[in-house]
Amino acid sequence: MRRCAYILAWLLLVLPTAAGAVPFGVADILSNFNAVVQGNFSTSSDVAGPVAIGGTISGTGTFFNQGLPMGAAFSGFGSVNVYGNASNATYNANMIVVDVGGTGSNATFSGASAVRYGVSYPISFSSLWAPLTALSAGMSTLSPTSAAALPSAGANNAVLSATAATVKGYGKIGVIDISASLLQSYTGVSVALNGADTVIINVTGNFTGNPNFQNGSNYRSNVIWNFVDATSVNLGSYGIEGTVLALNATVTNSNPIEGTLVAANYVGTGEIHYYPFAGQAAFLNSFTTAVPEVGSLVLLSLGIVTLAWRRRQTRA
Repeated sequence: MRRCAYILAWLLLVLPTAAGAVPFGVADILSNFNAVVQGNFSTSSDVAGPVAIGGTISGTGTFFNQGLPMGAAFSGFGSVNVYGNASNATYNANMIVVDVGGTGSNATFSGASAVRYGVSYPISFSSLWAPLTALSAGMSTLSPTSAAALPSAGANNAVLSATAATVKGYGKIGVIDISASLLQSYTGVSVALNGADTVIINVTGNFTGNPNFQNGSNYRSNVIWNFVDATSVNLGSYGIEGTVLALNATVTNSNPIEGTLVAANYVGTGEIHYYPFAGQAAFLNSFTTAVPEVGSLVLLSLGIVTLAWRRRQTRA
């Protein structure tokens, strides 16, 4: 029985930390951050909303995100959150908080309300990245709902037409599959929601092209471009409209990304504008497994320990 008591005491110590690591859904990440980059981040342009960077920040640009407070799930974060180091970084920070987990070398954040080094974040970067990985992988397995044929290669003003359907028990979901080679062949492209409030566009292959993404204000907040297996996504001189998931890719752009960016690395000369995903949060969260509340974990652990003790007593 004493051994069981020791086990229970250990669980009581470690479980609050484990459970407290992910007090959010994946949709919260996409609505609170303008960019989440696993590795290194460098830009010579502007970023409108809060960022989380797993590696090193370098480059020169401007962060504009005062007036965009983080949600309660991300209390303790600044507006610029760098888990690694700041090296050869010269940025305008416009009265916002810059937090760096590591050190600074030739790093300047002019106009910041605070620049803090050696920061210990309340949530590990892996806790941010794992739900995004699960989301991208899960969406890539969805069957297309669209009955409309994709526009032919080289089309001008190509329209990717969604068909609203019930997916995983959620209505008004559209899923479109397209190859990167076909998408980048278009001169111009837009998305027709057709009653869907959440449209997933699974793109396969590396993307290098300059289609003009048109009429973006009609769909950008409801579309997720899921670059399933790309290691390189070059958005070129026209940028893109909507949330971009490219978890294995280095993403580059020279015109704005009008939505949240999730990438392995980012090297930009174009802006990133804050247009958070506004589709169905519950649908996105369904691709990840929620961590139980601390109380639930403790009760479960107590039950396991009690059962073990009873079995021990029965054998005795």
